[in-house]
Amino acid sequence: MGRAWMAFGAMSLLFSGALAFVITSAKLPMVKEWVGQIEIVRWCLVVHVNLATLVWFTSIPLGLSMLTAQPDNHAGQNSWEQIAGFLLAIVGVLLMVTAFPSEHTRAILVNYVPLLNEPRHNLGLIIYVSGVALSYLSRRLLLPGKSEVRPELPALNECRFGLWVGTMFFLSAVFTLVLAA
Repeated sequence: MGRAWMAFGAMSLLFSGALAFVITSAKLPMVKEWVGQIEIVRWCLVVHVNLATLVWFTSIPLGLSMLTAQPDNHAGQNSWEQIAGFLLAIVGVLLMVTAFPSEHTRAILVNYVPLLNEPRHNLGLIIYVSGVALSYLSRRLLLPGKSEVRPELPALNECRFGLWVGTMFFLSAVFTLVLAA
């Protein structure tokens, strides 16, 4: 499952790069008239930033954490939390990406995680973060134990503790966000 999260993060970064190309191209004089609406460019900006920061910076550490997690009794088996979390994350990103601009949709350009005033986009953000949190709630990731020796990825054993600390910070941030809501 760790490799799936890493691939998911890489795909989000690639799509984010394509959106960055659209944003940059929209400033060219010939393309500027063709794009027309500024809201399309702002939608691209919001989705670009959310994919490049939120999705990339959560999926890669989660994938690394899963790759270094302690082995469970059934080698190769993923827990239901990991599978459900990954599926929720996919649904969340699809909701974020498909909340296309309309006459009532406006971009709220704030630092780090910009929003659209589109309920589907915001629901997608909530579902994505819930999927990541659910994946982190796997017993294999929460309980620091003996790490699996991975000769093909030798540096992962050294960063296991740092990834676990990052897991605790992420779960604390989600808990704080839920309390604040």
